[in-house]
Formats: sequence, structure tokens, C-alpha cells
Amino acid sequence: MAGRNSVWPRVVLMVTIFVYVAYGIMAWYTFTHLPPIPAAVVTENGTVLFTYNDVVMGKYYFQKYGLMDYGSILGMGGLLWY
Repeated sequence: MAGRNSVWPRVVLMVTIFVYVAYGIMAWYTFTHLPPIPAAVVTENGTVLFTYNDVVMGKYYFQKYGLMDYGSILGMGGLLWY
């Protein structure tokens, strides 16, 4: 039975604070170290294949319609059935 001065509430509080601090650090790192998106991808003869806005809108539609559930080019989807 837990005594009046039990250590567990303090341990739980410290672990909770640690987890939230770690989560905050990981979130900060994720949003400050985003992969670069080129202004435009151009072929050798000067034809523009796609631009920055094309990439951003592609990511938007990918998330909007939940396309990860449909698989990828290599055939492995985001939803794995075991």
C-alpha cells in the first residue's frame, strides 16, 4: 500500500514533464530542419517539369484525400495488414 509520502506521484510527474519536453524538442527540430524543395526542376533542354508550388499542392492533395492508404509506386502502402 502506498504511504503518505509515496515517490510514485513525483516519478510520474517527472516522467510526464520529460516526455513533453522531449516531444517539444522533436517538434521544433522537425519544423526547423525540413527537406529543401527546389524552386523548379528543369530538364537539360530547359523544359520545366514542376515547380515549388506544384510540390506543395501535391503534398496538400496527398494529405487531403488520404492517399497513403492507397499504396505507393513500389506497391507498399501506408496501411499494413498483418
